[in-house]
Amino acid sequence: MENSVTWPLLKSCKNMKTEFSNLCKIPIISDGFTIGRGVWNSVVVPFIAISRNHCKFKKGDNNEWILEDYSTFGIKVNGETLGKGLQKTLSNNDVISLEPTNEFVYNFVIPSQDNDNYETPRKRIKIEDTHSNQIIDDVKMKFEESQTFELKHIEEKIQNAKQMQNTSMILKKQLQTDMNRKIHQLESEFALQIENLKGEKDEEQIQKHNETESELLRENNLLKEKLTKEREEFLLELNKENNSKQEMLEKLKAKLQEQEELQLKERQNFVNMLQKETEQLRLAKEKELKELEKQRVQRENELKEELNNIKKNLESKIQQSELEKQKTEQLLHEQMEHMKKLNDEEQIKMKDLMRVTERETELAALAADRIQKQVEQSSAVINTLQEQLEKVTSQLQTVESERNTILENIAAPSKASEQSSKDMVLTEMGELMESELQCSICNELFVEATTLNCSHTFCKYCISVWKKKKRDCPICR
Repeated sequence: MENSVTWPLLKSCKNMKTEFSNLCKIPIISDGFTIGRGVWNSVVVPFIAISRNHCKFKKGDNNEWILEDYSTFGIKVNGETLGKGLQKTLSNNDVISLEPTNEFVYNFVIPSQDNDNYETPRKRIKIEDTHSNQIIDDVKMKFEESQTFELKHIEEKIQNAKQMQNTSMILKKQLQTDMNRKIHQLESEFALQIENLKGEKDEEQIQKHNETESELLRENNLLKEKLTKEREEFLLELNKENNSKQEMLEKLKAKLQEQEELQLKERQNFVNMLQKETEQLRLAKEKELKELEKQRVQRENELKEELNNIKKNLESKIQQSELEKQKTEQLLHEQMEHMKKLNDEEQIKMKDLMRVTERETELAALAADRIQKQVEQSSAVINTLQEQLEKVTSQLQTVESERNTILENIAAPSKASEQSSKDMVLTEMGELMESELQCSICNELFVEATTLNCSHTFCKYCISVWKKKKRDCPICR
């Protein structure tokens, strides 16, 4: 067998009532094991004679078990009453009576480790200290106080009845003694007269004696009647006291039953109140869920509206790009008309410029087509659009550098008038690039172009730094 801790056991010495059948065996499973009527105890005994904190079983320094008495009416161990606040070291098979009515009488058993039939106590279920238990404890405490007061009142009445009975017995004995003494006194007083009358023959004295004797007999009868009447009155008073005591016990039982009904009613009211509060919480939770669902739908509508606005902005940008494309084509057409008037050598060089310009136009058209396709996609495609714009920007920069190289080659042999026309074209192209492809924050070409809701475009880094300081658009403000 395993080397486990051996815990003692309280075994009932008598058959218990049905409602206390679970208390026939009480395993003591911990040091500081408590028994009482309060729900915080290790074992709860719902009996009026058991105090809320009734007793405690604890282990001593030498592994002996000690019983501490906290009860109101006292605990008996082997017939000896401990008393409140006192302790007693327990031995095996000690008889413990927890209350005066001997309803709960147990044997204190310490099983040995070698006993295979010994069952290890199961872990008790901890009773939750809820608000309902506190209310029940308050009701029990008030009930206990009222019952204690009633018991004290009944004890005082019983004590007074006993004192009255003792007083009546003493008075009866004194009256009997006085009556006997008076009878003896009368007999001694008139015995002499009777003896004197025996020797006399005077009829008058005999008659007087007879009258005196009859008077004594009458007084004796009156005294007996008085004693009988007093005895009957005393018995009647004693019966009345017994009847009042019985009535008081019946009233006490009725009051106990009434208080139990009141306790059941209060418990039912508390259960109804808990159900009502639970229903209110459920309704409030449902209302909160409806509000959250409503907010979710509203947020979805806002996001859809915001997505539509972004699409509209992109469409407007596409239209703007189309207009810029048309302007660029018109400008190229004018330049081509102007180039036709130049000489053959210049026309060859201008063809190179036209080729570069056509390439730039194709790239712009390609960018516009890509933007048009990207508008139909979700917000995640916007990042792809930015990457495409960056590629187009880099390609435009490459084309710009090639165009500058060609223009530099053309500028050397050209005439002053031709130089001025080329400068004008370059100026217009530069202004176009500055107005459309230049960031208004850093005054450089876009690097990772980012478009705001107001349709203004900036470098991604520039607008991120700007938003850390201010929330509004640098142009709209």
